[in-house]
Amino acid sequence: MLAWPFHIILDFPFHSKEYFPTKIIWPVSDFSFDGIPWSNPEVWFPNLAGLILLFIYRFRQSLNSKN
Repeated sequence: MLAWPFHIILDFPFHSKEYFPTKIIWPVSDFSFDGIPWSNPEVWFPNLAGLILLFIYRFRQSLNSKN
């Protein structure tokens, strides 16, 4: 149940005003934050590295649990 609020929280810093600006307190105000898009290399490469490390960790854990 926390996936939706977590997704909204991640939308604030990672959506630019050019592509789907997230309105922070939407019913009260139309204020939106100009964030860094996911396609920016400073965001994309660490995200990719984190996913690869997570998959390696999970793969090694599954190998250890079989032994």
